[in-house]
Amino acid sequence: MLFQASHCDFHSKFGFVAFITLASISSPVLGQIFSCFESREVGDCSQFIDSFCQSANDIPVLNEQDNFSRCFNAPGGGFKCDLTAWNEFGTVSQNPLTAHCENVLNAIADNCPRGGQGMNVDTSPFELRMIPNSGSCSFNGN
Repeated sequence: MLFQASHCDFHSKFGFVAFITLASISSPVLGQIFSCFESREVGDCSQFIDSFCQSANDIPVLNEQDNFSRCFNAPGGGFKCDLTAWNEFGTVSQNPLTAHCENVLNAIADNCPRGGQGMNVDTSPFELRMIPNSGSCSFNGN
């Protein structure tokens, strides 16, 4: 893949331009663009996507530059999944739409065994991340 980012280094407008320019996988029909991480744990986090995205309806509205995340322990242990939604490029307080969240994270799950980050470029200011990590969550689902 052409673009690799660490867990917390992707929070500037310049980074967004680089992300769009260098992302190696896109799905223009769905208006998604995403990139895969290359140096993370391999883990299937797809089973947690629906729960994570639907939980956006149950949290306070996210201000611009705010985020929410949840950690899920994989069944059988061995790794955990960190899922995050950042209101990175929004100009108003809002939460991610469930369908947009699910579309992006499912595309990442289908194409990125080590996780990745992406967004619906046409319809949502949210950057979404899925990161399999070694270890376990302090509180599963939190």
